[in-house]
Amino acid sequence: MESSQAQLRANRLPFQEEPERNLESFEELPVYTEKEYQELNKKLVIFKEETFEKLQSYGVLIKLFEEEVSNKKALESQLKITQDQMHELKTELVNTQAENKKIKRELNALKNSKLGKLTKKYWSLRKRLHKGANKS
Repeated sequence: MESSQAQLRANRLPFQEEPERNLESFEELPVYTEKEYQELNKKLVIFKEETFEKLQSYGVLIKLFEEEVSNKKALESQLKITQDQMHELKTELVNTQAENKKIKRELNALKNSKLGKLTKKYWSLRKRLHKGANKS
């Protein structure tokens, strides 16, 4: 029972203390003259104004920060899209290079065959004859 009463006393707020203790703490408060009170009041007003100005500037900074965050997200999204496009283009390039290599191999095989050599000679002769006909 004593421990629960001790806990209740420990959990009390200063104004809930016994009246004698409140009077003692009240007597310990500093006493200010009218001039000191006015000076403290001026300092309080100045402090409030400075605090308000700082809060406004912080509000502006927070808005700028939020804009930067949204810009960053947009840029990250664009970067992801660009990276995907680059990957697709690289894949397409590899496929095109492989196809080009295959076609060159087939063309070289055709050129080096008997019929291919004969066709090459025919077209070079035809080209020479065509150039000669244009000169006259």
